[in-house]
Amino acid sequence: MAGVLVATLAFLGGAIALRYIRLARETARAVKVRLTRERRRMTIARLRVDRSELHDGLVALAHGLELPGTLMEDGRVLASDPALGG
Repeated sequence: MAGVLVATLAFLGGAIALRYIRLARETARAVKVRLTRERRRMTIARLRVDRSELHDGLVALAHGLELPGTLMEDGRVLASDPALGG
């Protein structure tokens, strides 16, 4: 009788351990996914700030520079110097 009880308890303990391992793996994967999403979100926010700073710097650098020709209505620059292709 004691042998059957020990075998049953061992079986139940093994089943619970397997269930716990699966649950632990699922939890670890869910945490990893959330951390990855947060890290990506933070990286995108940092890249947006960097891009904004670069844009502002380029606009400040270009402010006051003369174009090598005439600015057309469609945004093209028509070169006024024949050596530049105009």
